[in-house]
Amino acid sequence: MKGGYGTLEELLEVGLLNVDGYYNSLLSFIDEVVEEDFISPSARPYHCISSNCQGIDEEIGGMRELLQKRAGKLNN
Repeated sequence: MKGGYGTLEELLEVGLLNVDGYYNSLLSFIDEVVEEDFISPSARPYHCISSNCQGIDEEIGGMRELLQKRAGKLNN
């Protein structure tokens, strides 16, 4: 389906800068889609959402550290 959930997922792939709650309705919609079992909770695209750039940067840094730790465990 063109313009379906995959399109929304692309919007949230890395991070979402939610200044002044602009995307609150979209985030509520995604929550409702999960509650109605249209997508699984594990498919929820909440990687990092913040109202400021520093918050996004911190979240991405945390994900980077987690991925590096996982990669280290795989290499050992």
